[in-house]
Amino acid sequence: MTVENLMKLLDLLEIPYDALTPYIKSVGSTSHREAIINPKFPIDMECPNGGRILAAVLKDGHIERDTHRFYYWNYDPQNRRIITEAVQHVFGDVEPYVIHDRKGREYGIRFDSSVIGDMLVRAGAIEGSKVEQEHHLPAMITFGDHRIAKAYYEQAIRDDGNIDNRNYQIRIIGTHEIRWKLTLEYLTMTDYFHWQDKTLPSGAKEPFVILSKEVKIDLPDELKSVYDSFLVKMKKEWVPTILKEEAQVMERTFGVKAQIVPMKIYKGEKKGFRGEWQILMLGKENFEKMKRQLDSVWREGGDGER
Repeated sequence: MTVENLMKLLDLLEIPYDALTPYIKSVGSTSHREAIINPKFPIDMECPNGGRILAAVLKDGHIERDTHRFYYWNYDPQNRRIITEAVQHVFGDVEPYVIHDRKGREYGIRFDSSVIGDMLVRAGAIEGSKVEQEHHLPAMITFGDHRIAKAYYEQAIRDDGNIDNRNYQIRIIGTHEIRWKLTLEYLTMTDYFHWQDKTLPSGAKEPFVILSKEVKIDLPDELKSVYDSFLVKMKKEWVPTILKEEAQVMERTFGVKAQIVPMKIYKGEKKGFRGEWQILMLGKENFEKMKRQLDSVWREGGDGER
């Protein structure tokens, strides 16, 4: 019997879901990798580990549209371990499939159980490519317990950010496609950019430009105002929705001030142009306040020890 049909039967009989928990030993065949052994019904995503998993999905992760498999790509074995343990805390005993790159290095994990993917989508994760869809910060992060939000941000910084202890800065980076927003003027402007190559962990190259004053200096005079207009769009109109919401909730959760700064644009061979922004928190007082609360995530709210 599928989990969905079992839940319908329990609803019909007016039996609470947790009444069957001691008797459910596995979700999915125990002979398959997608099986969750000793599932933790009722599955509760609204906890710090749930917030952490959502950050992993929305940053370095991915929910496959057709199968709802949950992928998490990260070369750091500690980060992969942290997410594996968070999934096990929330869902039960399940082991991920380890993904290797072309050089044989471990660079990701995959959870095949659709139960996990279904619950993540219900909690606010999105299916398919994140950079091509406008999406919101999940409600349980925006409106939920601060412990959940803090776990979310701790993981988001691990995946797509950094903590700069020397300069008292904390940042979270986000990217989004802008190819459909570029007018002919903007495209002409990019022909004059001095593109640099970013080497990805896979070894592939990706051209990028840092949005600095030097870029404008090198442009022909007739395109300097076009660059000014482009920067205004990047700063105001084109900022991804989730980054705006993350900045707002960060300020409220940690009691700090944050700003969103456009940083780069990338030029892909297949998908065209995408922008990069960062949520930036500056200043010693703000830094120490937020850093102290991020460190407390591991002492409070049920996360394991580092």
